[in-house]
Amino acid sequence: MIYDITVNVNVEDGLTNGSTCIVKFIEYKMEDTDRPSIIWVLFHDSQAGSTTRAKYLKRGFYNANIETTWTPIFDIDRTFIYNFKTFQRIQFPLKASAGKTVHKAQGCTVDEIVVDLSQTKLRKQPHIHYVALSRVRTLQNLHILNLNENALAVDEKVKIEMHRLKSEALLELCYIPLYQVDASKFKVAFSNTRSLHKHFSDVRFEPNVLSADIIGFAETRLQMKDNSSNFTLNGFKLIRHDEKEHASASRPYHGLVLYVKEQFDIQRLKKFRSDTCEFISATVSNDTKGCFQVVCFYKYPKSSVVRFINDIQCQLVPLIESNTKFVILGDFNIDAKNPRSEFVNFMTSVFECEQYMRKPTTDSSTVIDLIFSNCRLVTDVVEAYWTDHKLIYCAIDKV
Repeated sequence: MIYDITVNVNVEDGLTNGSTCIVKFIEYKMEDTDRPSIIWVLFHDSQAGSTTRAKYLKRGFYNANIETTWTPIFDIDRTFIYNFKTFQRIQFPLKASAGKTVHKAQGCTVDEIVVDLSQTKLRKQPHIHYVALSRVRTLQNLHILNLNENALAVDEKVKIEMHRLKSEALLELCYIPLYQVDASKFKVAFSNTRSLHKHFSDVRFEPNVLSADIIGFAETRLQMKDNSSNFTLNGFKLIRHDEKEHASASRPYHGLVLYVKEQFDIQRLKKFRSDTCEFISATVSNDTKGCFQVVCFYKYPKSSVVRFINDIQCQLVPLIESNTKFVILGDFNIDAKNPRSEFVNFMTSVFECEQYMRKPTTDSSTVIDLIFSNCRLVTDVVEAYWTDHKLIYCAIDKV
């Protein structure tokens, strides 16, 4: 049967007022007494009581009848004064709680719940139904009986405040989401997605991704046998640059993907991979937004910077077309907190461009996801909850 702890036995150990458990075994001091010495309980939360269990396991309280997942609950001595007399009360701090009022359930969280909302009178306290319905962790495990909507009271002040929040108090973000950038601009975004096959369900619904004209992802870890239809974004063309599988791993470590809006024509496409880096270069054009060359880069973390620069000189420099506006972006695995670092100096000098990223682009506060361009850009970083890298983007006016 389900019980609740009724006092704070040990807050640090999760034995708090309202903690839900099941009574599993009642242990008596002696065979000829009806006075229990220990009540053993099993908590729904496996972490609750873990310290207590370890303590009494060392003291030898557990035997063949007691499972190590059960927690001992002892009686508690309380004294109080009434009519100038002192009284003593000794009780186990447990209370049957398979059914309870909404008020009693206010502090608990459960895996499954049945809520009876059959009350015929309008509830005196507004929004009390929200307290009842929000005790359960998932909507699938919420069961409502006898719903009477006429008994659900909503405070008029809440209606007024909700209207004010929607109309007058819109939240101003500390960054500019890409989907709020003028749609007439050419928009490019990039993220090291840390395995696209794991996080595609997040990526495909991310509004900052869907509002880009071109989006690049690194460390996709796609296998060549992966079906492209499983990684399509509505309204985008998919360009894959998969790394060959390694014998020691089920999936390759790297790989790039480039998504290009269907409204753009892909005029030239180049893929490159060496033992230092990989990139995809695509020249795209659109009657409304113009013509751009976009290069999506990934430098392997342990590769030599000298050899990386050599690859750029030999492979990328000849690809950059004269009189074409370009954007070179990606995860370069070179921290560019110093805007005049050796690598940044090389790139800005060779391509006659500027490096635009200044904000940290990872959860480690490094600036390793960079954007180089010979255009004037609007740039920002957006949190990407599926990876430790931020989503970086740039927006360019029509050429």
